[in-house]
Amino acid sequence: MNGDDSNLRALGPMPWTQVVRVGVDDGNDVRIADFSETGAGSSFTLLWRGSPWGKVQWALSGIYNARNAAMAATAAGLTVAGDGPTGLSLGPLGTFRGVRRRQEVLVASPLLTVIEDFGHHPTAIAETLRSLRDKYPSAALTVAFEPRSNTARVRTLQAGFERALSHADDVYLGPVNRASSLREEERFDSEAVAQHLEAQGINARHFSTNAALHDALAADALPARGRPRVVIFFTNGSFDGIIGRFADSARA
Repeated sequence: MNGDDSNLRALGPMPWTQVVRVGVDDGNDVRIADFSETGAGSSFTLLWRGSPWGKVQWALSGIYNARNAAMAATAAGLTVAGDGPTGLSLGPLGTFRGVRRRQEVLVASPLLTVIEDFGHHPTAIAETLRSLRDKYPSAALTVAFEPRSNTARVRTLQAGFERALSHADDVYLGPVNRASSLREEERFDSEAVAQHLEAQGINARHFSTNAALHDALAADALPARGRPRVVIFFTNGSFDGIIGRFADSARA
């Protein structure tokens, strides 16, 4: 389990099963130490109950990805060895390049980077934007977000999305997918979110169609205020095909 999560720590002892805690804090069975990231990826060291296990250097970024790697390696190592995972080499993690639509870089140039992410939950979006801020410290972060998943389409997590999107410099909000199937009072309010972000000094706009969002974003996609721009598309669907259109135009 994520040993840094206060909700999980509150569960207390679970004598009916083996519990292995993984995280950056002291007291975890597997501790992630010396985490750092650059434009090329990240590196970190794993320790098993205080003893060195190994160092990982890979193409993925974000402490959450490091935690996922540590959990996967621990599970595999315990399956192989039983009493401890350190007999398992961490070297193969260095060859893992990630999966499609998870921070997938579609365009990479000195002035414009385009990324697609299967993002539809505020916690994941916030973690991704924090990581990208570290990875591209001199760039302006521009987010295009499609409220498409069943949780993103409703207001239940709207405050969480507002907090998550506040990590960006510019936000383009698409229309709620299948909006007609929801009552207005329960529907994610893109206009209200844009107003909330604008009040925090973030350039935020909402659009009635994804095509309109694409056209506005394409017109604005040059380097922002003298800085390189990173454009991140967050959706768990197709975004009406505008991601591919935007990437193709950026490559031209």
